[in-house]
Amino acid sequence: MDLKSEMRALGLFELFAKVGRPMQISELAEHLGAPVSSCFKLVRAVEQRGYLYSARARGALYPTRRLYDIGKAIMENDVLSPRIRDRIAVLRDEVGETVCLAQRRDKEVVFLEVMESTHSIRFSIGVGDTRPLHANATGKAILSTLPPVEFQRVLQSLSFERFSPNTLTTAQALAADIERGRDRGWYSNAGETVPDALAVAVPVRIGADWYGLAIVGPTYRMEPELSRHLKALVAAARDIDEDRQ
Repeated sequence: MDLKSEMRALGLFELFAKVGRPMQISELAEHLGAPVSSCFKLVRAVEQRGYLYSARARGALYPTRRLYDIGKAIMENDVLSPRIRDRIAVLRDEVGETVCLAQRRDKEVVFLEVMESTHSIRFSIGVGDTRPLHANATGKAILSTLPPVEFQRVLQSLSFERFSPNTLTTAQALAADIERGRDRGWYSNAGETVPDALAVAVPVRIGADWYGLAIVGPTYRMEPELSRHLKALVAAARDIDEDRQ
């Protein structure tokens, strides 16, 4: 399969996860925005590899558990150990807000673990979602770990897109904000991406790499509990860093 087909194959499994039922090829093609003929070839190729089976009459298809088994084997060797994920879940339960772990990918961060708050009003983001470095608390935390020359190079490469009136839109403003974070020991995103949302983050080392660990929620809930949340966040980061050893 070419790259376009490979991306559609990923989209195929994401679609099944979203819809949660068997679908016929015509329905798959409609959802994927692909011609039926192209979708037929894609489905048959994936089916021949053992990832799909006919779940109903008239050719309705559904994934086999092969993808689950492969995913499970991959996760068993993930640098993010079950202990790390359990510690993130404990932090989420302790603070009652969404907790995220992110890693830098060029000019953005990608979220590798997300434990959502149980509140009906909460910050929602998915594993694999990305956000720009300059308007994200985890991005600032990760940037703070860079050597000075690399830090300046990355800052000068950012586009500084504005998402709200609070977004930092220059390298100088971002550098000053990160320096304030270094002085106090934590980094924030106060409505810089989403109005009325507050995130606080600290850098955490896992293996040889630096990540950002953050708590995020509505400002009206976060601010009164900020001191308690920060204490819990720092303790969790320390435990995760120790887990790598």
